Amino acid sequence: MSTMIEGLTLAPAEFQPKPQPVINVLLVTVKQASEALQVSEKTIFNMIESGKLESVKIGDARRIPLEAIRRIATNGCELPTLAERATKPKRPRGRRKKATIQ
Repeated sequence: MSTMIEGLTLAPAEFQPKPQPVINVLLVTVKQASEALQVSEKTIFNMIESGKLESVKIGDARRIPLEAIRRIATNGCELPTLAERATKPKRPRGRRKKATIQ
């Protein structure tokens, strides 16, 4: 038997979803970090590159410790200016090319 609450019908208990176990997250993706701090993903990558935000590489994936996000949210972060970034040598992007056998 279903229940009515101000025009909404609630399904019987046997059809309601079971509660999921709580998992304590230790690492988040760049996208999740950008959403949490309400900045762009590019800003997150700039923070990582400048050393202001810690990150971990797992395979090809980049993950950010949740504690690092909390630290930035609490203490803030000064990012390098455009002039400071222009003087820093750029590192190559993308995957390394495989050596060819001749």
